[in-house]
Amino acid sequence: MKLRNTSVCLFAGLLLAACSGSSYEKTGNGIIVNVKQQKPTDVRKVRLEVMGDKLIHVSATPEKHFSKNQSLIVVPQNVEPRFTVEENGDTVLLKTSRVWAKVSKSTGEIVFAD
Repeated sequence: MKLRNTSVCLFAGLLLAACSGSSYEKTGNGIIVNVKQQKPTDVRKVRLEVMGDKLIHVSATPEKHFSKNQSLIVVPQNVEPRFTVEENGDTVLLKTSRVWAKVSKSTGEIVFAD
C-alpha cells in the first residue's frame, strides 16, 4: 500500500513537471523567453541573441517557433558570446560584460541598460 502511494505521488510529480513549460530556454548565443499570450496575435516568444559585448539582436513571434529564414540584418558571428542569464519572478535578465536586457515573461517588454 505504501509503495503504491509513493508510486502515485511520483507519477503525479513527473506529470506536473512535464506539463509546466519552462519560462525561458538558454541557447548557444542567447535566450528565448516564453511570454504569456492573451490573444493569438500577441507575442508568444521573445528571442535575444548576443552578437557582441555591446549588441543584442531582438526578435519576437506570435507563433510556436521562430522562422528558419536567415536575417539579412544580422551578420553571422564566429565568436561564441559570453553572457549570463538570471530568472527573478516575472523577469529574465540576460547580461554581457557591457550591457544587459531584462524581459518580462507576462508582457514581453524588454528593458535595456549599459
